[in-house]
Amino acid sequence: MDTLKSEVTFGRFRILLSAYSEEGIPVEIFIKAPVEGVAFSLSNLQLASRWGIWQASCPKCRPRPLRISGGSVRGNRIARDNMAGPEKWVLELKLDISQKYGGYKRPVHIKQVFYPDFIRPEKTAGGT
Repeated sequence: MDTLKSEVTFGRFRILLSAYSEEGIPVEIFIKAPVEGVAFSLSNLQLASRWGIWQASCPKCRPRPLRISGGSVRGNRIARDNMAGPEKWVLELKLDISQKYGGYKRPVHIKQVFYPDFIRPEKTAGGT
């Protein structure tokens, strides 16, 4: 039996996921972001160049071929009171979702807190 060998490397990018429901259909937005330093931003051109992916999960319906056609993504790291606590970022996504060949277009605005260390304060003992 052949074994697939792969080496995981860590870089300066993180994949951000924002999930929500739109008219009862689960929607996910994936963003490739350089989460380092104290802030980052992605431009209209970067988002249109596939740094962002919009995906709807509806096995019973025929989804529109939608994509992120532009917008902006900003992230700001919030200073920690306790250096042992989890890192926390505030993310703001202002996206334009459209069909590839025109027609349908609408804005999506999401603002949320992101914990890149996968440790939320409520998951730790004594977290605030």
